[in-house]
Amino acid sequence: QAEPHTIGGGLRRAAKRRPLSPPEPAQLRADGMAPPWPDIVIACGSTPCIVAHWIKCLSGGRTVHVQLGRLGVRPGEIDLVLETAQYGVAPTANMISLTLPIVRRDPTREAVAVAAWENQLEDLPRPWLGVLVGGPASPIPFEAADGSRLLRRITELKRALGGSLLIAYGPRTPNPVREILELGLSGDRAHRVFGWPPQRPNPYPALLSLADRFLVTCDSASMIADACVTGKPVEVFMLTMPEYLTRF
Repeated sequence: QAEPHTIGGGLRRAAKRRPLSPPEPAQLRADGMAPPWPDIVIACGSTPCIVAHWIKCLSGGRTVHVQLGRLGVRPGEIDLVLETAQYGVAPTANMISLTLPIVRRDPTREAVAVAAWENQLEDLPRPWLGVLVGGPASPIPFEAADGSRLLRRITELKRALGGSLLIAYGPRTPNPVREILELGLSGDRAHRVFGWPPQRPNPYPALLSLADRFLVTCDSASMIADACVTGKPVEVFMLTMPEYLTRF
């Protein structure tokens, strides 16, 4: 049974400097990687993609490389790509297009977050609309005009549903978007904003557990998946996207 492996800083720097050339074996051994090379490597993210490609090359092509999420090498260099449309990668014969990424709930982490936050939110009237706000993620922009449209949609839902808003930002949320939302909602006391970096314990698992429904910006397939696995109603807010992405 394989254990997850986190790539160290040395290999990350090597991947940025020379992504197509495997480093010296000693550098790989220092990061806990050495032959015999595994039959399959499952990588998630662009830097792990490069390292998985190195392992495939060092194994003489025997290791099968399965890639989730962002790519670090050309799709044709990978055996199997599991990809969502948000990255704008054109479909290839070795690709399985995913509607949403693979996510899981952590009951222990969720219970700790709920215990910490539930009492702090109990004064807010129900239902609770969880608003998950991402940010620009190439090739998807997230501009001030999108923030203004998002504010209008939040206001419409609040008017129709009543209750309260639980708004969570991510690390990519642009300051102009935050300012538009916070200024636009400043007169409404029935809301809470969870900024970035997150408070401790992280309120995000509590928000997923406690909100009654969700409005999620389309830039993050992971946030959409997080909301969907709760089994509650989810609305995806579409940002202004490049035309070519709408074809996927």
